[in-house]
Amino acid sequence: MWCLLLLYLTLSGVQAYASVSGVVSTLAGGGNTTLLGEDYPASGFADGTGELAQFSSPAGALVSYQGTKVYVADASNNKIRTVVVSTGAVTTLAGGGKDLSESGHTDGTGTDYGNLFHHPSALAITQTSNILYVADTLNNKIRKVIAQIGLTTESSTVGVTTSLVGGGSTGGTGTYAGFNGPYGLALNADDTVLYVADYGNHMVRKVTIATSIVVTMCGGVEGLADGIGTAAEMGGPSGLVMSADFTMLYVAEATSNRVRALG
Repeated sequence: MWCLLLLYLTLSGVQAYASVSGVVSTLAGGGNTTLLGEDYPASGFADGTGELAQFSSPAGALVSYQGTKVYVADASNNKIRTVVVSTGAVTTLAGGGKDLSESGHTDGTGTDYGNLFHHPSALAITQTSNILYVADTLNNKIRKVIAQIGLTTESSTVGVTTSLVGGGSTGGTGTYAGFNGPYGLALNADDTVLYVADYGNHMVRKVTIATSIVVTMCGGVEGLADGIGTAAEMGGPSGLVMSADFTMLYVAEATSNRVRALG
């Protein structure tokens, strides 16, 4: 994302971006609705272009490495959306259900009825831009979504969603592993390891993607103490970002009001 010199912002019902000059423009969403004589950005669900599209509490966004698409975790709609940067056209990549914002935990394909999320809040993408990882926060899972057809041989269908890890009640592997409100995600340099900000457990977790093995990197007790591994205390880790050279992981801690560095 650094090469784009753009900051994408997730606002309530709006997907916006700011250039390095500080000028903010609306890319998609945010058409007005009137309440008691005042105009507010419309919140809802609709695919479309520019202001004709609607979001509901978009919580996370990232840009494909090619710079052509923005992927959005549309939290209250329980969907993953795609925005074409050049046109502002919005489509739904994954998330279905009988109702527009139906939540659930089952895997599926695209907008099929059974492909359900519950408050997706953060995203990470591989450098080929083929695979998205989703922090499915209220399901306590990390999900994997085929974002586009390319180098991956796992599926030829865009929008196929599978559960990578989480949903269990213990540490361990795959869906037996337990998380408590995962929020932030970050990938390592070769896309083989996914780091997870496990908010409610006050931990940063490490997921080896090939095996779905989950280990705790640091934390486990709420507090302020620095230290090594589980000797360190954390307070509601909620956001992760890797340094440009992939040697340092930075952690935003929501309840301790700090930014930590893990090397």
